[in-house]
Amino acid sequence: MRLRAIIFFAVLLSSSFAFASAVLRYYPVNYSEYVNENAGGLERSVVYAVIHAESKFRPDAVSKKGAVGLMQVTEATAEWTASLMGMDGFEIGRLTEPAVNIAIGCFFLNWLVDYYGGDLNLALAAYNAGLGNVNRWLADENHSLEGTTLHSIPFRETEQYLKRVRLNKRVYDALLFFHWGIK
Repeated sequence: MRLRAIIFFAVLLSSSFAFASAVLRYYPVNYSEYVNENAGGLERSVVYAVIHAESKFRPDAVSKKGAVGLMQVTEATAEWTASLMGMDGFEIGRLTEPAVNIAIGCFFLNWLVDYYGGDLNLALAAYNAGLGNVNRWLADENHSLEGTTLHSIPFRETEQYLKRVRLNKRVYDALLFFHWGIK
């Protein structure tokens, strides 16, 4: 009886390790030193969720619109954010460097959260669709009744992006908590 329990426990343990390994392959937690250093007021799960949605953790990813790196930062956003950060002599070519991309992406996303009064959903929508678009939607009663939240998003891509980031965040919340005890 005792041997059966040991075998059952061993099988259960090995299958849970296999499951955890498979989850971590699809939802990696790479670049944790850069995420921890630059998350600022963002939950780390949000940063990982954005990186997963934007580039699937490929530092050399380039979008059709020219966004670059892990957090898919455009040239204009990178230059503007780097100047706010006091990064003298910033070069666009450095956006493929994980440390630089995560620092700029996190700083900009934190800036957006502050700009939208702590509303992460608006900040994420602006991260994807642009500040100007989100501000126009907030001013349009077809998308925002009170001008502070969106009840509809006219860009399907942005609506889908928000869903992906929210799902990724839930997965990363669980991963970070269960594997590392991080809330």
